[in-house]
Amino acid sequence: MRARLIRLLLAGLACVTLAACAELQLEPDPPAPAPQVAIRTTPPPAPPVCPAPAPASREARESALSASRAASVSGSWFDLRAQGLSSWNDLRTPLQRSLAFLESRPAGTEAVRRGCFRPTWGQLAESARELLELLPRLDAEPQLLAERFLWLAVQPGPVMTAYYTPEIPASLTRRKGYEYPLYGPPPELAQADELGMLPAWPGAAPEGPARGASDSATGTLAGRGLEIAWARDPLDVFFMQVEGSGILRLPDGRHKTAQYAASNGRRFRSLGDILAERGLLAPEQRSRKAVRRFFRDNPHMARELMAENRRFVFFRLDDGPPVGALGKPLTPFVSVATDPNLLPLGSVLILEAEAPDPSGRGTRRIRGPVLPQDVGSAIKGARLDFYMGEGGAVEEAADRVKNRVTAYMLLSKSALVRGSR
Repeated sequence: MRARLIRLLLAGLACVTLAACAELQLEPDPPAPAPQVAIRTTPPPAPPVCPAPAPASREARESALSASRAASVSGSWFDLRAQGLSSWNDLRTPLQRSLAFLESRPAGTEAVRRGCFRPTWGQLAESARELLELLPRLDAEPQLLAERFLWLAVQPGPVMTAYYTPEIPASLTRRKGYEYPLYGPPPELAQADELGMLPAWPGAAPEGPARGASDSATGTLAGRGLEIAWARDPLDVFFMQVEGSGILRLPDGRHKTAQYAASNGRRFRSLGDILAERGLLAPEQRSRKAVRRFFRDNPHMARELMAENRRFVFFRLDDGPPVGALGKPLTPFVSVATDPNLLPLGSVLILEAEAPDPSGRGTRRIRGPVLPQDVGSAIKGARLDFYMGEGGAVEEAADRVKNRVTAYMLLSKSALVRGSR
């Protein structure tokens, strides 16, 4: 029976496994270097060192699979409390959101195609479904993660940054002290199929010929009734554009959420980079805190320099929490933004990383599950953007995150044996 199971598993993994612990070359998105995915037969804390890719014998593969079944994960390795989770059961709601998305996709269609690595949406859904069923047991039996799932290591380890949801003072109407607008999407955005048809930052100079677009579409958004709220500080508007959403704290104490609605599709340039290129900030001092300090001392330069970033985000207002690309609320220290061409939305990852504690007291050692539930224009290839929550207290911590981390995608062994449904 065991021999038959091994043969079935080998057949199901014929495309995925080139060798025990071998690396699978992924087709890159130029000009980024090609990331790789390696199959690890033993999960952390001591993942094996992979040899150079080479065809493995049947005996070697069967031995590796047997070792994988026998592998165990120590419960002490995981640190769910660092993610605000008291139990694996706390993952239920965010995981259900991912599963709902996966079940809405065509089961037999490839979720990602990277060389020979081509899991289907059905296989990802079955993996999430199996994990959901195991959650009540994982506090006592964490070894089930090794017994039931393959751990696919993203190599080289992805670079992790972080993002958050800013909270800013704003008004739904223009009034004294609230002079900087947030815009809803203009109607021509839905029909735009050329860069010249997309509006840039108000006041930005056109990028080359406008290709017949009207001045109101390419030069400015003002005066068209597209304003949905007004902020007190232009930097607050800019950084809300960067983060993709925000909480508006209104003068009467109420709160509204500015959700991402659309963008103009143009290339993003950070204010830190713009200031450094002009020699106004040292390259090593491009933090958001330093940028705020610069514009506090030089407010007359804000409009000119912000206009050098031509990417513009449009918002819509609602009363709900911030949502990601799944259209569902994000979970701090669990939700991540990824490049869906490498790590599909809805998939399940195990992350080993360090992140600053938002309280300012040291760092958190992250060793636990994270869920790709968002995307970002700058998140391409082997990148993760870690969602850290809401409010100004998180801003400085999120701004300090940039380091290479270890990440594994979990795929159900039984899903791979049965194939997509």
